[in-house]
Amino acid sequence: MSTQLSELQLYFKKCSDCSLHSDYTARLHALLDQPLTQGLVDYLCEKSTSTKHWPELRFAHLRILLLNQSSHSFDLKQWYFDSWKRSRRLWLRIYYLRGYAMYATEREMEVEMKRFVDLLRKNHDYQDYEDILSCAGLPYLAREYGYPCIHRALAVAREEYEKIDPLLRGRWTMNERLERVNLLSNAETLAREKAFLAKLQGAASETAWPAAMQCDNGGIHQDTIRLEPGRLYSITIGCSVFREDIPTVPTLSVTEGSEGYIQFDTSRFPAALQMANKKSTKISARLNTKTQAPFVVYTKDGTLNVTFQSWVLSADGKSGAWHESTALPALSMQREQISHNKIRYGCNAAGHPEEFDCFVFTIEWKPLQKKG
Repeated sequence: MSTQLSELQLYFKKCSDCSLHSDYTARLHALLDQPLTQGLVDYLCEKSTSTKHWPELRFAHLRILLLNQSSHSFDLKQWYFDSWKRSRRLWLRIYYLRGYAMYATEREMEVEMKRFVDLLRKNHDYQDYEDILSCAGLPYLAREYGYPCIHRALAVAREEYEKIDPLLRGRWTMNERLERVNLLSNAETLAREKAFLAKLQGAASETAWPAAMQCDNGGIHQDTIRLEPGRLYSITIGCSVFREDIPTVPTLSVTEGSEGYIQFDTSRFPAALQMANKKSTKISARLNTKTQAPFVVYTKDGTLNVTFQSWVLSADGKSGAWHESTALPALSMQREQISHNKIRYGCNAAGHPEEFDCFVFTIEWKPLQKKG
């Protein structure tokens, strides 16, 4: 094993599932201009497709493979193809396609561009287009290869982009080094967000939610776990079903007006030291099927509330916002008591009110100390 690879593996332990440690990032970026070995390529490929980590973290590794010229000498055609087919996020798929294009024939690209155009015309996160239409996305492919199928896809992407609310467009882009570049100041971004939310609220007051978002499906919007009052507990949240196309996060909260706190347990997850000593009365956990979230909870009255938040697309299907299950009638969950100290929750989604398997998570609790 090379020194570079062993250092990467060592410093990766400092990272969390949704962010990279600065020491690791420095070593990762050093690979941009250094010849890659088979071991390093295998490592980057594994991290680029690991569903244990958030897409942004995967992309940090994929970026090295796309920009380092020595990686092109390795036969990654099938890997890029499989990765593009499996990925759910459209913005990430364009980069897998970019890698696939280095090996594919024009005919092979025609087939995949047709599929990509079909995806462009379906519902997706508006933020995808900032990558797709950046100089690193479809314009790069059109310029580099010039295939008519790519130019057609670019025309469709530009057409779909124009349908997105102007307040959501043009906030940032990706440069040729595959680095995010903000096009607006923080103040301008905040002003646009406020204006867009005001527009959505105005539309909501004039137009009723679709019928699917009004139905009462018998689920619950919030559950309350009864703990022993005044006792410190260890809480573990795990996930068994995770769909990237329906972003969902479970949420724990202390009853308003009650004394208590929720704190991330860094003793069980040392990689998240930046969260140490931060106490809150309400906290959400980003989960996937390979990661558990540990917390420490104290409530004087012994009640711990469980809800979830889901990303809900707006009526135009191009934008959306986070909504909590207590705030939107369409969002609800079903509970299953697994044991005396463990519960499984099945969550639906706004567009799937009768399906409680869109996101499934468990909560398990254990006392840490005697009542004091």
